[in-house]
Amino acid sequence: MAAHIGDVEEYRTRARSMFDAVETGTIVPDVWRTYDVSEAGGAHADLEGGLSYGAIVLTPR
Repeated sequence: MAAHIGDVEEYRTRARSMFDAVETGTIVPDVWRTYDVSEAGGAHADLEGGLSYGAIVLTPR
């Protein structure tokens, strides 16, 4: 998104709209798998190995 927007305020407005759409369920991210941040190496290996078919999410401990 940032590559197509030169104005900081427009970026913030569009980002807020996107996050609002996620919160309301208008946009539903395709999360393939969630990893604890301590498993970041495994997440990276799955991504590099082409095993994922959606987003990989790292969660804090």
